[in-house]
Amino acid sequence: MRSLRGRLLLFLLGLATVTAIAIAITSYRSVLAETDQIFDYQLQQMALSLRDQGAVPDDQRAALADPSFDYVVQIWTGDGSVTYSSHPLRWLPQTAVLGFADVDIEGRPWRVFSTTTRDRVIRVAQPLAVRRRLAAATARRSVAPVLVAAPLVALALWWLVGLSLAPLGNLVAAVRARDTESLAPLRVAGLPSEITPLVDALNALLARLSASFGTQRSFIADAAHELRSPLTALKLQLDLVRRAPDEPARAQALQ
Repeated sequence: MRSLRGRLLLFLLGLATVTAIAIAITSYRSVLAETDQIFDYQLQQMALSLRDQGAVPDDQRAALADPSFDYVVQIWTGDGSVTYSSHPLRWLPQTAVLGFADVDIEGRPWRVFSTTTRDRVIRVAQPLAVRRRLAAATARRSVAPVLVAAPLVALALWWLVGLSLAPLGNLVAAVRARDTESLAPLRVAGLPSEITPLVDALNALLARLSASFGTQRSFIADAAHELRSPLTALKLQLDLVRRAPDEPARAQALQ
């Protein structure tokens, strides 16, 4: 590619694309990690709130039993019997690992948080598929502004490259507008520092051409002056030949 504009746009758009992709990937992963931490915090807070309550109120039992609720809450006694389960058909393993753990329930991976009191074990679980779906949706929303801004950045780069190269286009137009006899120096004021050396070189070339043409014109003027006197004398002699009254006088004039 020989176009300077094309090269700049190619390099800048390539750099902007790579940067946008890197930002999008970083933001996506960061939001996924942060969302995962938020879900873990919710599991922990839910379990700790039930531990402090001592029993699950009736209104809270109804909310926890809602099929649309993505969590499973179970309360175990010290001897391993279940005193409460928000979803009776979904049993967590009898062996509880305090804190966070990933377990397999009915062929699906779940995230579980377990805590204890003196006589109970409280466990709150959530399907990892639900967490990942919600986290991915949140991450996509965080990346959307980058995807929307990418075309706008490309358009801005195209405009900025054109604006930056405008002085070069003006210089080309100024040179094309000159005739063969115009050897005045080009204007340097207002030009970028990268173009100034080129304009200085062109002005130096124009100065040398002007000096050379001046020397040629001076030489031609001097030559014309030197030739003017012999030509005048020759014209006088020819006039004498033309006016000679007879052949001897004409021969003498020719001699």
